[in-house]
Amino acid sequence: MESRVAFQFDDRPGPPLRVVTRGCRQYINYREEDVPHTLVESAPLTMRTLKTPLVTRFEEDKPEQAATQDAPRHWSAAIYTADGEILPEFGELSERSSVKPANGYNFNINLPRVDRARAVKARRLKGRHVYMGCLRVHFGHFLLESLARAWALLDLEPGTKILFHPPSSRTYSIPVFAREILAAMGVDPTRLLLAHEDLVPDELIVPNPQFLIGWKGSPGMCLAFDRVRERLAASQSTASLPRRVYLTRRLMGETLRRRAERFAHNPRRHGHIVGKNLLNEDEVEALFAARGFDIIAPETRSLREQVILVANATVIAGATGSALHLALFNDNPESKLIALDIRSSINQHIVEQIRGTRAFHVNCVKSRDELGRSQADCALIWQALKGIL
Repeated sequence: MESRVAFQFDDRPGPPLRVVTRGCRQYINYREEDVPHTLVESAPLTMRTLKTPLVTRFEEDKPEQAATQDAPRHWSAAIYTADGEILPEFGELSERSSVKPANGYNFNINLPRVDRARAVKARRLKGRHVYMGCLRVHFGHFLLESLARAWALLDLEPGTKILFHPPSSRTYSIPVFAREILAAMGVDPTRLLLAHEDLVPDELIVPNPQFLIGWKGSPGMCLAFDRVRERLAASQSTASLPRRVYLTRRLMGETLRRRAERFAHNPRRHGHIVGKNLLNEDEVEALFAARGFDIIAPETRSLREQVILVANATVIAGATGSALHLALFNDNPESKLIALDIRSSINQHIVEQIRGTRAFHVNCVKSRDELGRSQADCALIWQALKGIL
């Protein structure tokens, strides 16, 4: 079956594919004006040390209600100096949120100053803590957001504790994958604390983030991923590992459907989730299998297996989404990444640029059904693969 599906396109050369080149990236079947612009810069690996700052708890005005266009959700979570001034990055977050709210109707409303009476009532934390941002419970968002400051954990003093803001007022547990990744950096999960209440640490280290989701990234982001890869892949024989891997999302269909149902009230969010589905992924898998790719469903593998497979691959492929963020674990400058763009993802482009990945983006949506799910153009993909490989 695989050969028939793939090779039926060999007799259909088709018109030449339009290719736009940007650095070490190629955009196939794109127009020049449709290639996304990203911001990549070298953010300094610096840390700010604050004495008795106020870490305000995560607050939201609709913890039990759905955010809609007519009734948006507002939330806040920030760090203030001992003088009550907000740290600039949290003020910038609120400014960006007012222009482009997260997930459709979610607005961040951190105030520029805080009443010091609030700090007096806050719980005191003895000793030194390091602030790591928001503890995302979604795998892809954890990689990009929760590890944006992880470079500062690599040589951290053993007694230092780790402070996160939770992503919601109902989040109290730490995902298993988060524990595994942090453990690979030498962080004991018992040292983690979530800011569900106002806190005043004796001393708080605030590392400069190396990734701001949906906005920009810095090569320093790669440091923590290199450490995790080195720890998880230690003493692993690579002789039998596949060199070409296709990361399929076919088994995620039911999971995505359930997630989309929870956001039926929010058309922007619902459409974004449904749009991650590829209707004919089985056919796409056959195309890649015919070109020597192993078909891997990441969610069926352990974290260690995922990291090792991606780290040792010379070609990584898949539909745009969280699975391709795993490319951060691959530091081989000769490796290639093939992204089937069934939706836009500025974060994927930033990931590739800060890693220096040789990336190929294929605009391959042939049609969409009434729910917004994509039908991939297999003939176009096959033609693109002949040029890439």
